[in-house]
Amino acid sequence: MTSEPTIIDTPLSKQQRDMLVECIRTVDDGQAAFLAVGRALATIRDGRLHRESHKTFEGFVRDRWDFGRSHAYRLIDAAVKVDVSPNGGQTAPTSERQVRPLLQLPTDDRTAAWQEAVESAGGGDPPTAQQVQAVVDRRLGKKPEPPPPQDVPVDGFGDPVMDEKLAEIFEVVPSLQALVKQITTIRREVKVLAGIPGGACLTAQQIDLDLKNAGKAISFAVPYCACPPKVTKGPAKKRGWLTKEQYDRLPDDQKWSE
Repeated sequence: MTSEPTIIDTPLSKQQRDMLVECIRTVDDGQAAFLAVGRALATIRDGRLHRESHKTFEGFVRDRWDFGRSHAYRLIDAAVKVDVSPNGGQTAPTSERQVRPLLQLPTDDRTAAWQEAVESAGGGDPPTAQQVQAVVDRRLGKKPEPPPPQDVPVDGFGDPVMDEKLAEIFEVVPSLQALVKQITTIRREVKVLAGIPGGACLTAQQIDLDLKNAGKAISFAVPYCACPPKVTKGPAKKRGWLTKEQYDRLPDDQKWSE
């Protein structure tokens, strides 16, 4: 990977440098929390906090995180242009693709449309991109597409997986996601038990760290989508599918066309 030459026009102030460090940490640690990632990227871009090492924002995100320009700007648009941050228990989106359809609506309609999609999904887990698109289409007066056949698993885009071999793979996704939720519940319970006399010998901090790492490891391993045809080699091509992290790191020209 080739980096851009270092170009410094106006050096960063201490406050700007601290802000850049915080933004980098947010993106490094928060790939799943895409709203925070999008806002951090917007801060770097709008404040030109990349200027001490890179002439352009695009070059900075490419060299730092291997983000393509369109992926970085989609994250920014989703975080900045769609106000669906958690508020009073409101269900928050977990991926940029879930809120991308909302950009088709006027700004004032997006929050209400997201809440409608949450309710249509049952009010628990965030709705899929397909469910959000259905709400957007209804608000725009478009004819809804027929739902996928029953008992057909869906991928991370909310699209049905029709290939028989891949369908077997994606059938385990709900179980893996449920396991992550169970780990989160256990982490909370350990903290509570550690605070009472009977749990005094629990090494709560170490247990919490181990459980957190286990949850991350499982989340990163969850199948996300079928391998795009432009990916011609590597383990993902051999097995036929990618995780979310692997898909996000693909060059834009190798990803599924929208």
